[in-house]
Amino acid sequence: MRGMIHDLWKKFLGVLVFGIVVTVVVLLIGNVSQMEVAVVAANGGDLALAALFSLLIYSGRFLKWQIFLHVLHVDVPRPMSLRIFLCGISMGITPGKLGEVLKSYLLKLEAGVDFSRTAPTVVAERLTGVVGCFLLCCSAFVISKGTAWYQVLAAAAAVSCVLSGILLFRSSLFAGWFRRGVAYLPFLRRKQEAIAEMYDSLAEILSPGGFLLCVFISICYWSMECMVFVFVLRAFSVQLPLTEAVLSLTALSLGSGITFLPGSIGALEGGMIGFFAYQGISVATAGCIALLHRFLLCGSMLGLAHCCCFALIVGFCKSQWC
Repeated sequence: MRGMIHDLWKKFLGVLVFGIVVTVVVLLIGNVSQMEVAVVAANGGDLALAALFSLLIYSGRFLKWQIFLHVLHVDVPRPMSLRIFLCGISMGITPGKLGEVLKSYLLKLEAGVDFSRTAPTVVAERLTGVVGCFLLCCSAFVISKGTAWYQVLAAAAAVSCVLSGILLFRSSLFAGWFRRGVAYLPFLRRKQEAIAEMYDSLAEILSPGGFLLCVFISICYWSMECMVFVFVLRAFSVQLPLTEAVLSLTALSLGSGITFLPGSIGALEGGMIGFFAYQGISVATAGCIALLHRFLLCGSMLGLAHCCCFALIVGFCKSQWC
């Protein structure tokens, strides 16, 4: 377990360095002096509203975290749950957000909750978040562009496949196959009980009612992220209809997520700059929008707070190890 935390810490530092490199590249592409002029001319009121909506994103994600704990019958004090949640978000910039498994380790450290019991929440959070983003993207596409019957059918088929996969995953027949498969694999046989418990926990979380509720919450906080994007655009006097902005951000987020880069750093910024350059917006303004959007999501007061909490917890853990 200690080795896992050390690995997460190294990945966290590596991603920070990678983020700095991406920022420097964007500054060089956009021309620092031109970007400085664009930032000075930006509307501070719109940026303040964007920061407010960025806090609401974390509120939605915390609510979903609380639902996961409730479904798994994990009862911890809310202040402790919030502190653990904030520390876990610090690992949201790892590939696939898998570093957020730190929350499960901290739950075990502070509340004695079995690690394998809550580790599947990372998978459930990622799955419901992607489905929510996809549904919001489809909705924006239908409203802004209009759509043909076969496009609606394709979107419905994609959602049906996800729901069918979840129902299959929860079936006793598939559970039996899974357990027998784990028992046959030598490198998994030693951890058969822990893997089975993780499977059962994920199946509990993915109950139809809980899944749909978490997808709805995901749609809500993705909408808040779109509002952050809209207000950043307004701050730089970029005129883009609301549905077009929602469609652009969700499509770029889904596309950059496929790269599995940590936190989609680099892929999302590059996609934004390319998209706005195609729209005839200067590279300097596009670079400012991309960087400020990232900063408001990851570097707001709440973002700084959870980074501080992460540093404090890591310091506490190190003191215990030593």
